[in-house]
Amino acid sequence: MKKVLLPPTIVAISCVLFFVLIFPGYQAVKMTRAKIKETEVILAERKAEVDNFKAVAKQYQSQKVNMEKISVFLPRIKQIDELVMTIKTASDQNGLQLNGLSIAGANEAGATRYRRSFIKTELTGTYPFLMNFFKDLEKSLRLLDVLEINIGRDPLATGSNGLSFEIKINAYYQAE
Repeated sequence: MKKVLLPPTIVAISCVLFFVLIFPGYQAVKMTRAKIKETEVILAERKAEVDNFKAVAKQYQSQKVNMEKISVFLPRIKQIDELVMTIKTASDQNGLQLNGLSIAGANEAGATRYRRSFIKTELTGTYPFLMNFFKDLEKSLRLLDVLEINIGRDPLATGSNGLSFEIKINAYYQAE
């Protein structure tokens, strides 16, 4: 009878040993493979993010020259002294007399990426000189927008060509 019980006992002990020793190891390998797959997915996502970042950095570097050009005509600060010099130089070079100049911040409605400085100038001279003045302002590196021109006769002028000009201009700069 001992010989009859030996094979089933060996099979039973083998099954118990399989479930006690080998099956937990198999489950651990199965869980490790699942973790590896999850990690590979995360790694692929991170690589895609890094590639995207590199592409954006490359695009930024290629546009850096253009951004520097923009900062010339749309500076980060008001640069009031530069505006005064631009208008003073343009009026002097074109035979206009600068009688008054005021600069104020314009009221901004809404969130914009730029701000404006409102400039009001008072000049006297002739109409052709005024046209040359505008050509010089147009050639200026700074972004200027002429809003309004009021023309009248200059009461102090001795000739018939003497005119007085009141010009309202917007100068733009980047919002902080």
